[in-house]
Amino acid sequence: MGSGIITTSDGYIVTNSHIINNSRTAYLYKVITADKKSYDAGVVGYDSRYDLAVLKVNAKNLPTAKFGDSSELKVTEDVIAVGNPRSINYQNSVTKGIISALNRQASTTNNAKFIQTDAAINPGNSGGPLCNMYGQVVGITPSKIALEEYEGMGFGIPSNPV
Repeated sequence: MGSGIITTSDGYIVTNSHIINNSRTAYLYKVITADKKSYDAGVVGYDSRYDLAVLKVNAKNLPTAKFGDSSELKVTEDVIAVGNPRSINYQNSVTKGIISALNRQASTTNNAKFIQTDAAINPGNSGGPLCNMYGQVVGITPSKIALEEYEGMGFGIPSNPV
């Protein structure tokens, strides 16, 4: 279970590669849009180093997200995270936070740099948009630090490399 962002009206969707378990064919993938329509999806490709995947559904005239320039982000800027925490029952939940840091290395397995935010990112939000206050996607939310001694440390893959 995860979230995604429709990037083209003919059905290309970006999400996290961990949502598809870094596999093109091991599973059957289903996309449910905000209007509750369901589509079978195929994996176009994925990059586990950046935790990104592209899916394709057979559809036309889908509403698409507008992407912003992540290089223009500033620390303390407001952002919102949109996703489906835990289940479809909470589809399109929104949390608000600020950008806490930019170019943050959040993984020891790659050199990718992330946006750090305190917007709540819950299981199921992975692959969903991190948006600026203009509604533009400036990042994709892959993870948070979920340890007892940490609170409010979520991360976004900047939109420009996406």
